[in-house]
Amino acid sequence: MSRPAALLLFMMLAVVGYASSDHGHSDHEEAHELAERGVIRPLTEILEQARQIHDGRVLDVVLKHEKEHEAYVYELHILDPQGVVWMLEFNAVSKELVERRRH
Repeated sequence: MSRPAALLLFMMLAVVGYASSDHGHSDHEEAHELAERGVIRPLTEILEQARQIHDGRVLDVVLKHEKEHEAYVYELHILDPQGVVWMLEFNAVSKELVERRRH
């Protein structure tokens, strides 16, 4: 398996936060289904957006539903080349950067 394919597989497995236990789906399956139905943007698009903002290694990704704003948000943690961990939050529909801070 190529490095990009392995990274993508890892990232899909790391997507957590939105899953309904009533449906018996795992977190990454639920996120994939939401993307397939067009409810959210696919993780690959969010990762492309994140790479434009920060170079580095993605440590983890969380997909969460923020009830306050009734919106899905991807939260990424990225380790930059200087060893700084950044937290980036993207609106999962518009791909808009919602928050960026050192973690």
